[in-house]
Amino acid sequence: MNILIRTTPEKLAHKMSIGEYYWTLSGQPKQMTIEDEENAKVMFTDGKNVFAEYRYLGWSDFEHGIVFDKFRRVNYPQPKVAPTRGFTYVE
Repeated sequence: MNILIRTTPEKLAHKMSIGEYYWTLSGQPKQMTIEDEENAKVMFTDGKNVFAEYRYLGWSDFEHGIVFDKFRRVNYPQPKVAPTRGFTYVE
């Protein structure tokens, strides 16, 4: 299971420039399991193409968000429609 988040490259770049490798969400992703940690991807899309991928590390109660690392710049069509807020799961 992977996570797809819609944002702009500029918003993501700003977050990364200050060293924040987490994305705040309103609630913990219920479908993500311990098996997904370090195996799943967090994909960021601009609403049309995925422009960045990270390795999913899990949930942080402190940050109230998902934690990730290992950036990879990509450019491919998003695998499914991403909501304008929150996230969606991708197989």
